[in-house]
Amino acid sequence: MLVAPSIPAPETSAAPQPDWLPRPQLLALLDKAGHYKLTSLQAPAGSGKTTLLSQWHRQNQERHPMAWLKLEPAHNDPVRFFSDLIAAIRVVHPGFDAYYLNQLADDMEFSVDAISESLRQGFAALPGELFVLLDDYQFIAAPAIHRTLADVLLHLPHPVHFVIASRTHPPLQLSRLKLEDELLLLDIHDLRWEPGEIEALARRLNGANLDSDDVSQLAQMTEGWIAGIKLILLSSARSERQPLQQHVNGNHPEVIQYLADAVLEQQTPAVRDFLLQTSVLETLEADLCNRLLDIPNAQQLLELLMANQLFIQAVDGPRQGYRYHSLFRDFLQHRLRVEDPQKIPLLHRRAADWYVAQEEYVRALELLRAIDDSAGMQAVMQQCAEHWIRRGELDVLVEWANQLPDEDLVTQSDIAFPFIAGLLFSRRFNQATYFLAEMGRHQQQGTLQGRYADADAMQFLHCVLELFQRDTDFMHNPLYQAEATLSRHHDLRLFYRAMRAYHHLLNGRYDQAAVEAQRAKDFLSQNGHDYLSSFADLILVLTERAQGRMSAAVYRAEQAFRERQHAPMTPGWVNSATSIAVIRYEQNRVDETEKMLRELMSRVSSACATEVISVNYCMLARIRFQQGHEREALRLLDYLARVLQHGNYERFASQIALERVLHAVAIDDADMLARVERDYALQEKLAAGYWSEQASHDECRERLGIALALVLQNRGDLDAAESILQQLCRVTQHQGCVFRWAICRTNLALLLWRRQDEAGALRLLRDTMRESHLTCFGRTLFDEAPGAAHLLRRALETGVIKPLPAPYLEMFGPLLAAPDSAPPEEPGPAAEVLTDKESEILRLLQAGASNKEVSRCAGISLATAKWHLKNIYAKLGVGNRTDAVSKARHLRLLPEKTV
Repeated sequence: MLVAPSIPAPETSAAPQPDWLPRPQLLALLDKAGHYKLTSLQAPAGSGKTTLLSQWHRQNQERHPMAWLKLEPAHNDPVRFFSDLIAAIRVVHPGFDAYYLNQLADDMEFSVDAISESLRQGFAALPGELFVLLDDYQFIAAPAIHRTLADVLLHLPHPVHFVIASRTHPPLQLSRLKLEDELLLLDIHDLRWEPGEIEALARRLNGANLDSDDVSQLAQMTEGWIAGIKLILLSSARSERQPLQQHVNGNHPEVIQYLADAVLEQQTPAVRDFLLQTSVLETLEADLCNRLLDIPNAQQLLELLMANQLFIQAVDGPRQGYRYHSLFRDFLQHRLRVEDPQKIPLLHRRAADWYVAQEEYVRALELLRAIDDSAGMQAVMQQCAEHWIRRGELDVLVEWANQLPDEDLVTQSDIAFPFIAGLLFSRRFNQATYFLAEMGRHQQQGTLQGRYADADAMQFLHCVLELFQRDTDFMHNPLYQAEATLSRHHDLRLFYRAMRAYHHLLNGRYDQAAVEAQRAKDFLSQNGHDYLSSFADLILVLTERAQGRMSAAVYRAEQAFRERQHAPMTPGWVNSATSIAVIRYEQNRVDETEKMLRELMSRVSSACATEVISVNYCMLARIRFQQGHEREALRLLDYLARVLQHGNYERFASQIALERVLHAVAIDDADMLARVERDYALQEKLAAGYWSEQASHDECRERLGIALALVLQNRGDLDAAESILQQLCRVTQHQGCVFRWAICRTNLALLLWRRQDEAGALRLLRDTMRESHLTCFGRTLFDEAPGAAHLLRRALETGVIKPLPAPYLEMFGPLLAAPDSAPPEEPGPAAEVLTDKESEILRLLQAGASNKEVSRCAGISLATAKWHLKNIYAKLGVGNRTDAVSKARHLRLLPEKTV
């Protein structure tokens, strides 16, 4: 079976495990899962649920696609649960169209309706059948997960089937499924082992036959519970002095208790102490065990336990490790609490110290939390908070800092400072503002301790708050134009360098941005700040692209990505991978870009920079729209808009506005264009001189300007559109933003074409290519200047532009050859005569009426209106309403519009 990366898979080796026995009758029963929406395996621990699912998979993996998700306690978080579920399904169905969209905003309320709808749509669009296997569902207690999954199960299409294994009854409205005959229930009675199976297992484990009385008694006393059967058989094999009957007296719990006692008591004192004391560990490593027990031979003892099958097994990982069987570990821990309870805190602290030395801080904190050692946790947090900040593991930092008492947080600046920074990076502004005020109060009272107990640190946190919550204020803050060090703290000066570089980038000071970003990268790398160093790399890539130096942008992106290939999926890798995705998209390597973005989606979280979140979501939305998945594309943009509501993100919101307009132009959706125009107050901005007063380049104004220019052209108001585009061209050229200037000028050339000035349009396109760089004519230009591919193709056909280099044609040849939302062709001898109703509709189009308004004003249904529009387009030889109005004017079927 294939599963998503990092999702544990069942054993798929062809060789059976030592105690693996097929159970044909039970497997045949499980085969009926294909007739039900849900198959539920409900049985206690050790009943063989996972083994049964593995056996069933072995027999069916070639015939049925199966997505397996082994659940853990961490999956009780809806973010983790649905992200991993979707990732597992995409391994067997890569085109599965569903997203867990709440993974970004940790402080946003979980939406059952949103994820239910997303999953239902994804399942409905699957090309074939799918079995989804959820193992160990007993770890799930979150009501939101139960409600969402129950809703999905009730609406599953026929080819999709869920199989859920759990120790407890899952609250998933099973009664309703049962009434609808959509539930197959297997419980402990079905999983119970029969005498014949027990006898075969005894031969496999002990190499000896049991007489019928022993088998019968064993089946009766264990009630067919496989874990108890196996434990007893193994115990009897090691206890040659006692017959099997001595091991099966009393009811079920007493049998297991007796067995555990017998196993433990038969060990030497050294092994017995080793078992008890190492039971505090989830994973056993030789060095750790040596430190814990102050012994030199832990590796030999671990190998001895493995050789004797003392309920221990090896675990996968970068280092060799082992773990106890969960039932056996539970018993050992209970016995340790009874025999030597005062040693437990010492063992936990020793193990925590070892993990701290290995920089495995989470495991150390888990051990200290288990003994309620808040002082120890605070001490560890003081060591690891800065480590997590440097690596960009802000979600982990916030999670563990939140478990400390508030008083410990706000009085110890070594924890409070990185904690608040993590909250700000994660856009948890309400919580951050509260703790920032409390920290400031203690700083003023002189009760704040640690390295950051001064006004410099407080000022820095307020600057970060401005950066993440009010990007417009950040852009105009003169603080970042100064060359002063800004803080006496070395680490803060490094942070400020990256912030200053970003400030220069947003204000179009590209040379300064490049210098500051390079300095920031050098200093941050030398001081171990990988996360901010990778963000400086991203700034450098964006700076080079803005200036039209695409070769340099490619080089920087590739270099940064190579530097982090050894640490995939880390926050620094996310920043570098985002740079690579941007570059590959510009090179029209769309398939590679989509693959990269899908990898990134599982890692883009609330702790990522807003720049990274916005780039990834907008780029994937654009690709999905190009591939015909309009609903998914708009859903991605809708969710990004929800994330941005937590701050004043005008620049990123303007990108969403432009994306919506580009989508609407491509599908000729006048209603969507009108909504964008209204939602972003574009007409109000135009009337207030929003673009005419622009003196320096501002990405927000430029994106909204292009969006409004496209809206106006669609309405036929070419003069107003031209005025906006000319202003954008002046500003971008003056600022040296070659990349965006080329896009604005190409839109201006397309406007000339719509005025039927082909010669002027082609000359302007030619001059734009000469004055910028050919690499500026990347995929973004063709996207944000709709019709550019057709115009460039026409320029090549007429010889206005010389043949393009072979490498460029290799990348963009398919785009240039493919039909697009092309500008109208030159008019033929005469257009077909329009009917009176078509002429009426054409006049409504000139007035800017939407499809619904056309339907209402013309007194026809919406479907009839759309039918008339198609006829009008066909007769005029155009592809959208803008070109229809322009062509009709050229043919004098409409009067020229006066402004």
